[in-house]
Amino acid sequence: MKEATAVFIGHNDCYGIDREYLKREIEHLINSGVELFLSGGMGGFDMLCAHIIYDLKTKYPHIKSV
Repeated sequence: MKEATAVFIGHNDCYGIDREYLKREIEHLINSGVELFLSGGMGGFDMLCAHIIYDLKTKYPHIKSV
């Protein structure tokens, strides 16, 4: 079975992003079959997404973050 992947690449400054909205969108991706999440790791947006994935692993233990 092929694994679905999402990639997060954003700016260092990410003002005005609603964390809860972003979390809901990531959960929507998970419920749509995404299991692997890749983060650029260099900017604030990338780190925000990585933290959300980390938090969601308790609810969705099958997801992976790189």
